Amino acid sequence: MPTIVRENHDNLNATITLSIPVADYQPEFKAQLNKYKNTAHMKGFRKGKTPFSVIRKMYGKGVLVDLINKTVGEELDKYIKEEKLELLGHPIPVDGQKQYEFETKDLEDFEFKFDIGIAPEFEVTGLDGTAFNYYNTQIPDSMVEGDLENARKQLGTQGSVDDEIQAEDIVKLQADELEGDAIKERGFANEFSVAYDGMTEAAKAIFKGKKKGDLVKFDIFNLEEGKDDAFVRKYFLDVNEDAEETPEIGNMFQAVISDVTRAMPAEINQEFFDKYIGKDKVSSKEELMRELKDRTKMYYDRQADSFLFRDIKEHLEGENKLDLPEEFLKRWMVASGNLPKDKTADEEIGNLVEGLSWTLIRGKLAKRFEVTVDEAEIKQRLRMQMVQMFGGQDFGDLMNDYVDKMYQDEQQYHGAYTQVLSDKLFNAMKEVVTLNENDITTDELEKLIAEENAKHQPPAPEPVAEAEGIEEAEVIEE
Repeated sequence: MPTIVRENHDNLNATITLSIPVADYQPEFKAQLNKYKNTAHMKGFRKGKTPFSVIRKMYGKGVLVDLINKTVGEELDKYIKEEKLELLGHPIPVDGQKQYEFETKDLEDFEFKFDIGIAPEFEVTGLDGTAFNYYNTQIPDSMVEGDLENARKQLGTQGSVDDEIQAEDIVKLQADELEGDAIKERGFANEFSVAYDGMTEAAKAIFKGKKKGDLVKFDIFNLEEGKDDAFVRKYFLDVNEDAEETPEIGNMFQAVISDVTRAMPAEINQEFFDKYIGKDKVSSKEELMRELKDRTKMYYDRQADSFLFRDIKEHLEGENKLDLPEEFLKRWMVASGNLPKDKTADEEIGNLVEGLSWTLIRGKLAKRFEVTVDEAEIKQRLRMQMVQMFGGQDFGDLMNDYVDKMYQDEQQYHGAYTQVLSDKLFNAMKEVVTLNENDITTDELEKLIAEENAKHQPPAPEPVAEAEGIEEAEVIEE
């Protein structure tokens, strides 16, 4: 039977030698070729009567390569499990590994040598009782009132009003081009709408205090903020720019305010509660306000949890400096194709060591807290991702097939598994550390979040200096 011998170089590096003698694989090799022989139907030979030497010549090398590869994979896997080795990466052939021709006429013994990187033995320290700051966000009533008013607008209706124009109103205008103080004969005329909040300051001053039916004069090219002449001609005046002649248009127009529409907030009643929160979840404004405050608090608590998780992670990484087989890992990155483009192994080893160190620490903690992740939890996380993609809509059984496909995708499975594991592990760690709660406003926490996000943004490209006789530099973004 195949044998494996391990030579330990130190606690982190070893070489394993796998020997496969002819006697171990020859019977299977001949059996597989005989299957070909019994079914082959080749020109010049009756079915099943093709000489074994011909079959071996045609199919032997492929069969032998597949058989040896299968044997190597199975034997390595069995050995690693039996020895309970916690490897970093996977075994890689040693430098100078003999290259075999896989001759089928004269079978030979095979010997394969692999270098392996072994995870260090350690116990996680620095967690129990360690004090960490925790942001306890104070939710002001004004924020909840603002959320309520926004919800009333979203679930409300649009209606025509006769009173003076207000912020957020939509103003419809029946406009005519002027020539002096009179409407220009055969001048431009059109009906269009513009949001009062989008008007220029000069236009707002003209429309302030006006209402439906009033007459106004204005510069149409200075009516809406940020709109160029092409926009005005196309969307306000419906000018066909593809016509043979492009007409000149004067700046000044006169218009009758033909309509003013305004968002009518939904009434605060049970119908509104059911639409906004869910059927029969609340039955009064007071209950609604508590529910909204609780939901807002949950959002900011999740942000605070993110800061706490970061602090715990950084603390544990600092307290548990792990010695890893860096030279092996550099070779592994290259051999496995895990080296990012445009990076060398020396440049990337720091990131790999950091990631592996946390993975090992997390694994130890998961065992300590007996944290496990099952199929249902992974699928539920994948389902939540899909619900977010569809704007919060859960389409019930229609989503099951999509979730199953995501579950079969190795990358999506691993991502969801890691998220679930991290969440459960964080909750377990949170129970054994000491939290020093710091009251903080929502604005202060939002500022901290923005600062944290900015740390992870790629740096902006440096401005390119222009100089006579120097070609413009090419900016390459990763």
